[in-house]
Amino acid sequence: EYGISARLTFSNSLLREEHLSDNKCTGLCALFNESETPRNGVIVHSELLLAYLRRRYPKLYFVSSTTKVL
Repeated sequence: EYGISARLTFSNSLLREEHLSDNKCTGLCALFNESETPRNGVIVHSELLLAYLRRRYPKLYFVSSTTKVL
């Protein structure tokens, strides 16, 4: 109604591949991915997680976390 999107924040710098199957996080991403308008997003620190999310949840938009050292 108001066109306000939501963002999840995943800023864990110690994330490993085995964490990608976390049911709570994947469930939230799936729920956020269902929205057509407005597009929901994810603030991401990990490149591993970013690649995983882009493959599984194509409707989300992604923002680089300010906790990431460039």
